[in-house]
Amino acid sequence: TLFPYTTLFRSVPVVQLAKVAGVVYAVLFFIIGIFYGLGAGVVAAAVPNFGVSGVFLAILIIIVMPILGFIIGFVASAILALIYNLIIPRIGGIQVKVK
Repeated sequence: TLFPYTTLFRSVPVVQLAKVAGVVYAVLFFIIGIFYGLGAGVVAAAVPNFGVSGVFLAILIIIVMPILGFIIGFVASAILALIYNLIIPRIGGIQVKVK
């Protein structure tokens, strides 16, 4: 068979999961931030007396979005892992087939 072994997840390492998810979210938010930054930069440059340079606003968004993504991903996945570790003794684990 393709997956001869099965294993059961009975707990999840909270910090490790949170770090990995935080990095994944940071990358996704960076990609989204590029589009948001470009859009905001164009809008800021087109509006007279906007008060902020369009280039500055675009760079700020591109820098801030991955930081926010990491924080959101870290906190959300840490909470999810804690909840998983609390309820898993009552309902069983997640069975995964591995090679």
